[in-house]
Amino acid sequence: MTVARQISTLCEMAPGRLTLGVGVGGEDRHEMEVCGVDPRSRGRRTNECLQIVRTLLEGQVLDFEGEFFELERVAITPSPDPAVPIVIGGRSRAALERTARYGDGWLAAWKTVESFRDGVETIDTLARELGRERHFHHGLQVWCGVGASPRAARHWVKNRMETMYRLPFERFERYTPCGEPERIADSLRPFVDAGCRTLNLAICAESVPAGIEAAGEIKRLLCEAESS
Repeated sequence: MTVARQISTLCEMAPGRLTLGVGVGGEDRHEMEVCGVDPRSRGRRTNECLQIVRTLLEGQVLDFEGEFFELERVAITPSPDPAVPIVIGGRSRAALERTARYGDGWLAAWKTVESFRDGVETIDTLARELGRERHFHHGLQVWCGVGASPRAARHWVKNRMETMYRLPFERFERYTPCGEPERIADSLRPFVDAGCRTLNLAICAESVPAGIEAAGEIKRLLCEAESS
């Protein structure tokens, strides 16, 4: 209920500017344990929360009795107009099912083009079975290394990712395009063709300005290809 109220308030100040992203958390289960939450229940908790928040944001009066939450005659006004899209993050089958049932889009990560396309098709199929005929807005979170050569680009992204994840870069390399903006745009274009409408690029380059410039060029190249 608190989240629904916060969203309603934000939308009063900036209508149509907010997208709600939802995920069950990262790989470290202890993050949930220290908050007093059994990590084995996080998926079911998230589903209940989504059901509650979605209903309240639609302006309905809600009575709810679930495994984790109970509410009696709760409402949030005003309801956001336009409605707030909910994007579900995750890689598992459960994340795809969650998107089909509660979401307006899926934010994928660590995906090949083939597995991304399969995820999109699965969501569409499940949504139809649930009677949810809607236009989903899917996205992809992807790390990129930018440099004058693939070797230089790999150096920048390898160092950053190994520092963050404490894992060998080889675990991520197949999902991580490296090189000049043209090369990266070419590697991302098949995701756009497979239904990706938002690309969240974590760009690693020699400097922040170089990364920003590369992001702009990648966007230009992708938009140019899309309109041609």
